Amino acid sequence: MRVTKKKLDLANEPGWKKKDAAEERNEALKVALAMLQVNPRELERLPKFSEILADKSLGGLDQVLAAMRLSMDPLILKFVERYDQLNKTHKKIVPWEAIALLANIDGRHLLGAVILALREHSANEVKVAALTAHAKVTQATVEAALQPDGYRDRQMLHTALGFLAPPKGQTINFNFTGAEEGPESNREIAAEDIDMNELFPDLMTTQKKLLPD
Repeated sequence: MRVTKKKLDLANEPGWKKKDAAEERNEALKVALAMLQVNPRELERLPKFSEILADKSLGGLDQVLAAMRLSMDPLILKFVERYDQLNKTHKKIVPWEAIALLANIDGRHLLGAVILALREHSANEVKVAALTAHAKVTQATVEAALQPDGYRDRQMLHTALGFLAPPKGQTINFNFTGAEEGPESNREIAAEDIDMNELFPDLMTTQKKLLPD
């Protein structure tokens, strides 16, 4: 007589309740917080700044973290240093509020620093996109200027190269980033008063300034 072993299927056993993903995550978080010696009650009282970053950022916290890694802000450096000390599992489940708590950082101050880091990161991305595309844009402008209806493109090129003076009465607003606040930091200059060679120096002049004396 052959005896067959019955495979135990806990999911079909009476009284057995299968844990869903949320319950498993909560249990893993409790274990992680205990290992990191973070008080859950203290964590609960902290402002939830990471929810704002995760919900409002198009790329989520990964995009935010990428911007933070390019920042030299002391608070962000301190946070990232503590974040990098976590293992892979903890990085995925431990909220940023807990990491800020471990690093002894006020979450509201960190949020402000992160917003500034995101602004700087976004500005740098725009600059890189503009500079890397500038050659193609200029080539497209030249091609358009060669067309019979390319009057505005021809005028723009002549003005940029100094063959034509800017229109009288036109003003250009200069906002010198990083300058101290004052009357000279954000002012309007008449277009005809602008030295185009000084504003857009030739390559030889720029190279001489870069070379050591």
